[in-house]
Amino acid sequence: MAYDPADLKLPGWLLRVLDLLIAIRIPLGRGWRLGFTRPGFVFFSALVGLWAAALYSGNNLLYLSGAMITAISVAALLQTRHILKSFPDPASMLPQLQQGDVTIVRREGELLFPAAAVVAIQWCYDDGDFSLLGRCEAGRLSLQGRIQAQRRGLYRCNSLRLSSAAPLGLFLLELQRGDSGEIVVMPEPVSWQAEGLNASAASNELRFGGDEWHDLRLYTPGDALSQVHWRKASGELSDWRVKRFAFDAAQRPESVLRVDLRMPAHAEAAAFERLLGRVWFWVLEQRGDSTLFLGQEQFAVTASMQSGALQRAIAAAVPETSPAAGDGGLLLAVSDER
Repeated sequence: MAYDPADLKLPGWLLRVLDLLIAIRIPLGRGWRLGFTRPGFVFFSALVGLWAAALYSGNNLLYLSGAMITAISVAALLQTRHILKSFPDPASMLPQLQQGDVTIVRREGELLFPAAAVVAIQWCYDDGDFSLLGRCEAGRLSLQGRIQAQRRGLYRCNSLRLSSAAPLGLFLLELQRGDSGEIVVMPEPVSWQAEGLNASAASNELRFGGDEWHDLRLYTPGDALSQVHWRKASGELSDWRVKRFAFDAAQRPESVLRVDLRMPAHAEAAAFERLLGRVWFWVLEQRGDSTLFLGQEQFAVTASMQSGALQRAIAAAVPETSPAAGDGGLLLAVSDER
């Protein structure tokens, strides 16, 4: 009767010993560590036995076999070292996150060196880390993972841990290196509406109430297609032009938001977070030229959103002692309710 390898069952104690052995990481210096997978430990044990037999017997064939297998192993380790050392900063490929939400990451980028490997990534910050998976193939890098951040803020990377068992799946090489990337985590939007102002109705009345247009501006996602100038409505969205009405030439009161970042003595931290959630909701609702005064800082919403400066400012906002800058517009502050 033919032997079936599936019938071979190792005892539990032997599997536990094997798990303890493969959990060992050998420090190599400068952030490098070497470990083994299960097949890798069996392979390494066999290689040690092969060299022992060669040294004991002096058999040239055993010497040749040991040298060839050792050379293949060293070449695999050198290739893995090159992949980890040249691995790009993943922070530039990560999306903007929202507090409390689970973000599914599926991003692709260009790889500057040919490689076929799977790299486990631990993006470490002060209070924890994000786990991701990088797949390198055919000059492309695919970044995959699930990220959830519980708090708003700027998450700055203090170390990046990379590990891979490619290309043989026998040796696990790890690298811990410093990094300077950061991830922006925005507050959860909190819907609100200024007292006595129906923004939707007012917008429709002002934009389509018969007012004459006298100028053109760049298209902003969310603009009504009826406002796109037909002579310019061709090619890419970046070439589109939208009619600017006479009323739009002057900023409407609701297009200016002043945010008072001062905290009353009795207020809780959650109230400040709700304030920033309302600010972020207002920013997401803007479709034209709007201005935000966040404490003492002033932002042109469209331009600062494109550059990312506004998102970073909201994510990193802290209570201040001075009233909001600017004049007019809507004023938003921490609620005085106890």
